[in-house]
Amino acid sequence: MLERQVRIFASSGQPDEEGWAESIIGNIIKPVIAKFGDRIPLFWFSRYAILMPDREEPTEEELNDIGDCAFWKIPKECRVPGKFHRSIRFRFSVENNSKKQVEDFIVYKVASSTACISGIIEYSSLVDLGGDRFAGPSCQDTRGRSILVFKYLNSICRLVLDYLYKNRDIYKIEENDQLNLNPDKTAFQSLHHLLCNITGVPTFVPCSIDSGAANITIGVTTLSIAKISSNPGVVYRVPVQF
Repeated sequence: MLERQVRIFASSGQPDEEGWAESIIGNIIKPVIAKFGDRIPLFWFSRYAILMPDREEPTEEELNDIGDCAFWKIPKECRVPGKFHRSIRFRFSVENNSKKQVEDFIVYKVASSTACISGIIEYSSLVDLGGDRFAGPSCQDTRGRSILVFKYLNSICRLVLDYLYKNRDIYKIEENDQLNLNPDKTAFQSLHHLLCNITGVPTFVPCSIDSGAANITIGVTTLSIAKISSNPGVVYRVPVQF
């Protein structure tokens, strides 16, 4: 069994910010799993939005984000300086004799869309999911931990594919009208709530007081604060315990 990764960049031709990731997932990843699901036992994907500098040369911090692809070969429409570049990292295990067929199909689906990739590379779930981030000093079996984390992420991503539907050529996550439990109309709020209940881990809400102003900005991540605040100040992490 092989493990592979491809980073799929959204272009300026993708749907608005609220739907760009669902567009990539629905148009590229979902068909791959539908066609080769029996040969891809585990997979997971996640979305990223990174602020691009208004220059060509990356800093060391930026290099940490772009080391898994030939970033500067990505067309400029997918990495507009001064704006966010948006991407989905798709990691998957695949049977050895199906690698070429699966990867050729991924390349075909990307070429049929407005997204961009620079290639498909090796991936190690042991390094990524069995390292210090997910396995503390008391962990006796990092390989076993990496497999458990991989299966956990895989289950979430399979749920995303199940909740995903197409409406007038735009992919969206199924809405849920139980607003007392899912105020943003998505059942993933209940799933997130249960994760916090099961683990006891609080949800941290970043808050920032804008420099030179009395405004308080609240975001889900420090990135979202940067997106909605023109002059963010010190960011405070306020825990919300379930």
